[in-house]
Amino acid sequence: MYTAPLRGAASTDTYTAAGDGRDLAVWQPEFTYHGFRYAEVTGWPGVLSRDDVQAVRLYTDAALGSTFTCGSSLVNAVYQACILTERDNIQSVLTDCPQRDERMGWMNDATVRFEAVPYDFDVGRLFPKVVRDCMDVQDGEGRITCTAPFGFGARPADPVCSSYLIAGWQSWLHTGNEEILREGYPGFCAWNEYLAGRSENGIVRYGYYGDWAAPVYACRGEEDASSAVTPAALLSTGYFYYNSRLLAKMAGLLGKREDAVRHAERAERIRGAFLREWWDGKTGRVGTGSQGCQAFALWLGILPEGDRARAAALLHRDLLDREFRFTTGNLCTRYLMDSLSRFGYLEDAWTLAVREEYPSIGYMLQNEATTVWERFELKKSPEMNSHNHPMYGAVRYWYYAFLAGLAPTDAGWRRFSFEPYLPEKLLSASASVETPYGQVSARWVRQYDEIRASLHVPHGASADVRLPWGETVRAGAGFHQWSAPWKKNENEKSEGRRED
Repeated sequence: MYTAPLRGAASTDTYTAAGDGRDLAVWQPEFTYHGFRYAEVTGWPGVLSRDDVQAVRLYTDAALGSTFTCGSSLVNAVYQACILTERDNIQSVLTDCPQRDERMGWMNDATVRFEAVPYDFDVGRLFPKVVRDCMDVQDGEGRITCTAPFGFGARPADPVCSSYLIAGWQSWLHTGNEEILREGYPGFCAWNEYLAGRSENGIVRYGYYGDWAAPVYACRGEEDASSAVTPAALLSTGYFYYNSRLLAKMAGLLGKREDAVRHAERAERIRGAFLREWWDGKTGRVGTGSQGCQAFALWLGILPEGDRARAAALLHRDLLDREFRFTTGNLCTRYLMDSLSRFGYLEDAWTLAVREEYPSIGYMLQNEATTVWERFELKKSPEMNSHNHPMYGAVRYWYYAFLAGLAPTDAGWRRFSFEPYLPEKLLSASASVETPYGQVSARWVRQYDEIRASLHVPHGASADVRLPWGETVRAGAGFHQWSAPWKKNENEKSEGRRED
């Protein structure tokens, strides 16, 4: 048994038998849990059989019953690995790993993770707990900590920890919980005010992790998972901008009009500082021009609108030049998928989604992974080498929001969007999401020279629909169907028809 990656976690249970009839028929530890794939048993009298040992899957029972599937068996397998990984790491606290001497609520990993979790798991109580855990560790200066509850890391947290605000916002979007926004709002503001105090003319220059744990060739070293290509300060400042915009939305929702104006004005000042510091309008280059820099800026919407296509083209060319060996880490890999899809390079995103070569989750599965790894490399290092780590499992947000096209836009899915993206080599995708209004389900398929799309909108909800051939519809409660001729030439527009 190779246990070095467990670091200080003994992961050993010892039972001393009385031997006089008082022994329990069944025994299991009650004050710990273990993340494992293989187990070793010593001291057993006789031959150990399968019936003598039973593994118990232990996790917070928060699964919603949502589903995603598509025409790619690899993507479906990756999705299942992501679900297993996430489920293993919901132990009241949304942990980073279930096996080594850590098992903590790391807030940097959570910034993208928390946009994916609500699709598959009931965050009605989980996310308010996250917000309150952050409020609990927050000090009088507004500083939160790298982990919440605080067990390890620094105070202040890395500025990428917008997960504090995102937990509240996603709770409102997916469950309609406005009270947690109201409760958390002072703390959200205090964290952003702290970042403002650490900024220099709008630029936040401190950061510890940034775009963490990219493929090793894009990191500072074998065991130093800091990005060698995407500056931490660029991410820190970008999230300072993101927080300000999100706070403006929250303030508007909560009826705090003066606050909304103040946050929006700050966001514009930060945007100006960001562009002066890192934007080259002549070339479309952001910062170092790394994939992380380009994708993050596009995802933020911080670049001049007329120049975004140039920035996306530079991102596309870099991917091609590197033969799709991406250089993004735990945050910007998700944004890479989103930005490629939104700015006309969906086929690039799909190529990344179905990769089985290193680096990719497909490569992990090729190496017999059943859950998603912390690093893309297959190694036996005792340092950062978790084989059950949910941060890269955030890709399933892209599955739901882009491939299936479903995303909430108002409290508790009262209003949502249906805008599926159809890669050329994918022939079908479907998803269902359990919402406070009932099940939302969507499906599209290309068969028999037709594209067919369907959507179920539960009673009390409505959907803003944008179909692959350009048609837009506002759909109320009920089951809706649309179809159009399937023309493989993407430059040809299909004239669709509705079949309600």
